Amino acid sequence: MPEPTEDELKQAVFEYLSAAGDMSEISFSILRKALEAQFECDLGGSKHIIKTALHAFVDDLMGNKDKEGGDENIPEKKKKLGFAAQEVQLSNELSEFMGVEICGRTEVTKQIWVYIKANNLQNPSKKSEIICDDKLEKLLKKPKVNMFKMTGILCSMMKSTKDLTDHPEEKEGGGPPKKKVKKEVKEESKPTKKISIKDTVQLKATGIKKKNNDDVKKKEDRKEANKNKKEARALAIANGEEVAPLTGLNKLMQLSPPLSALLGVEVESRTQVVSRLWKYIKEHNLQDPTAKTFIDLDARMKGVFNTDRFSMFVMNKELSSHLSNIPTSDSK
Repeated sequence: MPEPTEDELKQAVFEYLSAAGDMSEISFSILRKALEAQFECDLGGSKHIIKTALHAFVDDLMGNKDKEGGDENIPEKKKKLGFAAQEVQLSNELSEFMGVEICGRTEVTKQIWVYIKANNLQNPSKKSEIICDDKLEKLLKKPKVNMFKMTGILCSMMKSTKDLTDHPEEKEGGGPPKKKVKKEVKEESKPTKKISIKDTVQLKATGIKKKNNDDVKKKEDRKEANKNKKEARALAIANGEEVAPLTGLNKLMQLSPPLSALLGVEVESRTQVVSRLWKYIKEHNLQDPTAKTFIDLDARMKGVFNTDRFSMFVMNKELSSHLSNIPTSDSK
């Protein structure tokens, strides 16, 4: 079954809520499932239409505050009516039933349901089914009708007053407002630009490339900043200036003799020790090809860690026994 139009969907909401009676028992989920059962299709893409219609129905029940206490200085023709309050042109059959030619959408729904309930036309064993009397059958052309199916029938009997040439607002001033005509001409003359799949892919690729370039630049900037800090620190020490001692992972540590022989330095920070170890591991291909997190130690590393194999996570733990604080002149 094809998806309903926006007008059919909104009208179905009004039909369902008018027949429900107790609004406290109705949730948006219940309403949507009822509409999906009615139209036999998924309405996930029409949630905003259902919500708009639901709010319009509630506003109509509570009363239009703008009409009761609105700004009297605002011209009536500038007040925008919601979907629920919009007037529609009724078909001859519906006009004869209602007694008017133009009426609000919700008013049509209300009057139909007033008639149904006043004449006890709901099936007692199935409230969603309407058993038509002669007058209602003449209107709906069916002896029985589901309350949801009735929505589509009523929608086909209504026409928006915007489409009528004899609408009072259009007569006023001798024709449609000039602004609207200009807007329509502008929209017609404006070419629609379609973006091909190739262009879309290219745009995405450009965005990814720009992001990658930005990330690389930030990384290079950090490296340059760290390099400048180290050079400034080394220069200050060379000039005999007092500098704050390094702390945390950057704190200089004394390496054990076996580790010092392996890495070729006696004093280094923990982060640099780890970095030098990984450089050694990768240069000698000591990672297990089938499990990259495990290291198969060569003879030189075995002399430091006294094992044949360990996990990369264990390696960091094993380093602690080979790093110690640098003794100061006071401790000596």
